[in-house]
Amino acid sequence: MKVNNDRDEFWQKLEQELGEKIEAYSLSRCVLRDAKNQGPFWGLCYITKSAFYFRHFAQENWLSSIIKVSGRTSKTSEEFIITVPLDSVVSFTPPPKRSVFSRLMGAEMPPIVIRYTKPDSTVEELHVSIDSGVERFVSLLSSKGSSGGNPV
Repeated sequence: MKVNNDRDEFWQKLEQELGEKIEAYSLSRCVLRDAKNQGPFWGLCYITKSAFYFRHFAQENWLSSIIKVSGRTSKTSEEFIITVPLDSVVSFTPPPKRSVFSRLMGAEMPPIVIRYTKPDSTVEELHVSIDSGVERFVSLLSSKGSSGGNPV
């Protein structure tokens, strides 16, 4: 099937670029705690043995995508990738378990909160709500306990 091939090719190419295996990935929503980019942003999160990533893809303004004005597009957001080396993770807070009722009612996915040290020694917080496979992400972050990635 073409869609599966495209998806597999995307992840294989990304693994080649990163130089390591992607252990888990999911659609996710990210809220940043910095002044220039707050979000929420939708994108892909993925994790390797050495880093956690959130990738937001550029999006067009929906009105501009319907009405093309002289070939120009108006983007509502630019693509960006947040890379959090796992050895920089100070702590993380796993999301609380969602009840069956909250899942049926479509309640918002609770986020994993990752606190990490940036190269300038400041501590940043990343709030990521993971659509599927959150347990795998928590497990991988927990296994980095010797690197400072301890759940709080």
